[in-house]
Amino acid sequence: FRIGSFPGYTFDGLVSEVVYYNRKVSEAEAQRITTYLGIKYGITLDGDGTRNNTTNFDYVGSDGAVVWAGNGTTAVNAYHRNVFGLARDSALDQRIATSINDSGPAGTFPLDILTMATGALSAPSQFVANRQTSGAALVQGQYLMVGNNNGSATTVIATTVTGAAATEHNGTWSRLARAWRAQNTGGVGTVSVLFNVPAAGVTALGGNLDQ
Repeated sequence: FRIGSFPGYTFDGLVSEVVYYNRKVSEAEAQRITTYLGIKYGITLDGDGTRNNTTNFDYVGSDGAVVWAGNGTTAVNAYHRNVFGLARDSALDQRIATSINDSGPAGTFPLDILTMATGALSAPSQFVANRQTSGAALVQGQYLMVGNNNGSATTVIATTVTGAAATEHNGTWSRLARAWRAQNTGGVGTVSVLFNVPAAGVTALGGNLDQ
């Protein structure tokens, strides 16, 4: 049994899921199928396979609506790294999610440090691996997609805070160089986030994540 072909190359490994049709699928159908698989397994989808912000990928729901405009919107395109999301759409029921993408050339695309879950979780141990049944249920058509700007997860940069908090910590605030952008479709409500910050990152932040 052969799926596709490339002269001189074979794949010897595990395949998580195969979607089979007894006919040729349309381009729109292929985009919906690819979105389903990408979100379910935390795989960043890229139209040209280079992850270089040239030709990225619009994630679409089963109704064809764009739920992550990675290719269609310049502002979102800049955050098309480690894309993943929470979703409920027909067979897709993703309540806990993170990116599984590994590093790219010269380590320029490092693993993300963010995991998200639906509802209010109170401890890191609740961010369990079973992404289909844990967390609060979403309703049909809800998506919360996230990507990052490829910034360092261990480097901090000075930032300005306004309001009452501006005078705390002697008025000195820093943030990680890595930033995230979200796209919410269908009004996803309360979510929990877990940041797996490397020890070097915590030290750089002064040993306290609120600094």
